[in-house]
Amino acid sequence: MEDNISVYRQAGYDSFLDYLNRVGMYIIGVALVLFLASVFVFLGRGLLSIFLPIVVLILGATVFFLYPYLIYEKRKMAIEENIHLFVTYFGVLSILQLSRRKMFGVLSKKNEYGDITDIIGKIYYLAEKWKIGYAETCHRISSLVPSKMFGDFLDRLAAAFTFGEDLEVFLAEEQQNVMDDYDLMYKKAFNNIAIVQDISMSMIIAVAFVISAAMLLPILAGFSIYSVLALSIVFLMLIDVVVLIYIESFIPKDQICHSLKPRDAEGEHVRRVLMASCPIVLMLFIIFQLLGFFPLFANVSIALIPLAYVGYLGNQREALVMRRDRAFPAFLESLGGSWTSRGGNLVGTLGELRVHDFGILQHFVENLYRRLKVYSDKTESWTFFAAETGSDMIYKFSSIFADVTMLGAEPSKVSEMINENFMRLLSLRQLRLQLTSGFRGVIFGTMVGFSAAIYISVEIANVLFVVFASATRSVISTPSVSGILQGILPKIPEFPIDEIYMLLAITLLIHSAMSAYALKLVGGTTHYSALLDFSILSWLAAAMSVVVPFSLSMIFGDMMLNASGAFASVI
Repeated sequence: MEDNISVYRQAGYDSFLDYLNRVGMYIIGVALVLFLASVFVFLGRGLLSIFLPIVVLILGATVFFLYPYLIYEKRKMAIEENIHLFVTYFGVLSILQLSRRKMFGVLSKKNEYGDITDIIGKIYYLAEKWKIGYAETCHRISSLVPSKMFGDFLDRLAAAFTFGEDLEVFLAEEQQNVMDDYDLMYKKAFNNIAIVQDISMSMIIAVAFVISAAMLLPILAGFSIYSVLALSIVFLMLIDVVVLIYIESFIPKDQICHSLKPRDAEGEHVRRVLMASCPIVLMLFIIFQLLGFFPLFANVSIALIPLAYVGYLGNQREALVMRRDRAFPAFLESLGGSWTSRGGNLVGTLGELRVHDFGILQHFVENLYRRLKVYSDKTESWTFFAAETGSDMIYKFSSIFADVTMLGAEPSKVSEMINENFMRLLSLRQLRLQLTSGFRGVIFGTMVGFSAAIYISVEIANVLFVVFASATRSVISTPSVSGILQGILPKIPEFPIDEIYMLLAITLLIHSAMSAYALKLVGGTTHYSALLDFSILSWLAAAMSVVVPFSLSMIFGDMMLNASGAFASVI
């Protein structure tokens, strides 16, 4: 019970009753409304009228009990995915030898660190307004934060305050400790991706089996094919949603490209190509649909070719940004070392450094120098520098360098501490990209197997429907046995293959979009790059929708006629 109360408190609620009053009642109300709506709307529609209300109740109960845990995990991940940046900033800030009051006052205003900033703000408020003291406040707050990693750091910080340890020395050592913890958390989170892959693949195979069975149930038991198919599709969508929620809640974010308003040139180019591609996609779909050469799904996949090109440009942009990331530490080390050894100001040091070739960053260094000479706001000049590179990591770490050096910290020490953490994050990103590549292969392979399986099931079910319907008509038309068997033989309905193909096409498009978004979250890529994954997944599914019927028609074309004719001749 204590653990549950702790989870509610760390999720932002005082107790279970507080959660119930603030959120839980609304979840219960929405679940009941959806339950009643599903009962009345689908009344008398076979399995759908029975199972859908039950599914709604189960989902409502699941959301009610899991919501505080998801909020807790989301807050925990929000802290842990920013803790390396916070500790880096805290460490370089300690070089200034500021008082505790001044240091925590500066830290409490760094809104980009999210929940960490809120916690530091509470420590600052309690220590200054309530005169509890920073050591005691850090110790008390450490047990209330969602993240054990950050709680342990606050405990060690409280001990350092208590014993009077030099803060600069302590935080220099903590860089390694926190980065080790972050490294462990990062790798553990991505090892869990393998578990998610196996579970989601198994569940999708199960859905393929259910859809296959759904095609035969109208013949065997008289169930509506739409009811069983709709439940299977809902189950598939739930699997996709659960995977996305897991990735959002348990995988640390590491965006390759920034989301600043000043865009880099490549990002602006990709955005313009996307805007131009949207009407082309619509035009291609209309043209191929009017020509009627291919089925609907194939026409949609062909129309997605311009979006695939946008995704390709997005991938090229990300590759360029990662090259700039790898070049940034050398530039920052040169800048910090030269600035310290030569003295003077940043503009003079940067002006002398321009003669050196910083490779892929040279153009941006030149622009930074010009802005620093003209603009009085140095922070804005560094922001534009980071914006032009397109890199989220360069933006975050260059902001730390600019803020602390403007406060008077020694540039060489600042650049050295930043570079150590920056290089470590680059190595972790390489691991992330390798795992994302494996995840992409699993998703692509699963899409081929899943779409092939369901289209094979549809075609075989269509053959069986034709055979059974033909045989039933032959029996009924035979006077000697029609009177005996007419009430026994099941009524074989028409197999709505066109409607089923359209429903499956929509389902596979939605599944492709969700899978592409999952890859985007895992890889830290942009929405532009996700368009390429979405297009490829759609092409794979559309290819199966064309290849499978064509192949099976070559196999079952004559078999279908022979089977129905042989059955009729026996009767």
